[in-house]
Amino acid sequence: MSNSNIYETCKSCGTHITANYCPNCGQKKYHRIDGHYIVDEVQSIMVQTKKGLLYTLKKLLINPGNMTRQYIDGDRAKHYKPILLAFLLATISAFISVQFLEIDATMDKLYETIPEQNNGKEFSQFFLNYNNFIMVLIIPVFALCSWLAFKAWKHNFYEHVVMNAYFQCYYSLFTIVVAYPIYFFTKSNIQLYMFVSVGILAFVPLLYLWFIKGFYPEKKLGTIILRVLLSYFLVFVIFVIVVFSIGFLVAFFSN
Repeated sequence: MSNSNIYETCKSCGTHITANYCPNCGQKKYHRIDGHYIVDEVQSIMVQTKKGLLYTLKKLLINPGNMTRQYIDGDRAKHYKPILLAFLLATISAFISVQFLEIDATMDKLYETIPEQNNGKEFSQFFLNYNNFIMVLIIPVFALCSWLAFKAWKHNFYEHVVMNAYFQCYYSLFTIVVAYPIYFFTKSNIQLYMFVSVGILAFVPLLYLWFIKGFYPEKKLGTIILRVLLSYFLVFVIFVIVVFSIGFLVAFFSN
């Protein structure tokens, strides 16, 4: 076999290649791995990641619901993958929280004012430091609830997983860009810090409502509000069931 055949035949499926990529499976035309290959691969990864990441972050900041709808409807080539982006932003969020916000020290101050509640301090510190990670891990739960609440609007469960993954990305961006600077400048005043924390937590449903309205622009706002409330109610029901189940199991096995 001549060298020309090596370069013209796809090593994955055997299809004849006349361009840089196989028309059948997409495999890149064969070239022996050398220094140039490694440099090209690294540059390609960096360029594609930068383009997809910056494009997706910009779209998330402008209209996250509309961007998510476009992704689900098939416009995906330019977007950063939702679950991967959710983990990336959660990692950045956790790093900022642990390294700069001093959540543990702030919670220590809080629990000094309510020493009888110290049993829950470690859990509170962990939850606040890794809040976005926890939210990413339970995306399937949120997806199940939103799928049930919006089931009549024809998107399947897996599409709701993507929808909730992108909302989590949007929530993480909101946390990093808006909430964390406020926490940083109020952490010295524990009362103000707690007031701000409650206010930001109460603002999250409004973010979700805006996200859903962007995803379903053709639907009436009143109908969307009712379905968002149903979605949150289902999340609450699942949370209560899980808490009571854990409590029952702990009580049963401790006897």
